[in-house]
Amino acid sequence: MRSAGVNSYLREAANALLLRDWTVRYDPQEPGEEALAEVHTSEDTHIMVRFSAAFWDLDPAEQRDIVVHELCHVHLARLYDVAQHLVGPGVHHDACCAMVDDADDHATEVFARLLRDRVATPRWRCK
Repeated sequence: MRSAGVNSYLREAANALLLRDWTVRYDPQEPGEEALAEVHTSEDTHIMVRFSAAFWDLDPAEQRDIVVHELCHVHLARLYDVAQHLVGPGVHHDACCAMVDDADDHATEVFARLLRDRVATPRWRCK
């Protein structure tokens, strides 16, 4: 079953990225439009990761890089939430939120590239 292997891999990756105190699970629901993957957090202790159908066709190293990127978002989530809160409602809300989102994704990608070698490539065969 795909879920068991994916959950095991996500747990290993989360541990390697210092997310040991978080529960992490795979959600087979597709991520948002055009995304290869997405991560959601709740209650500052739970992580849910979704992968697109196209994700499963990628090379294992690319899959690992995407998993690391998504899990790195967890470390920056609080900072992102604070920035979103500081923007508040108003005329420039959408533009500011877009800038915060872009900065968050850039920082996440930098950290993911620095940390990806801490995580093994997945060994699943789930096509």
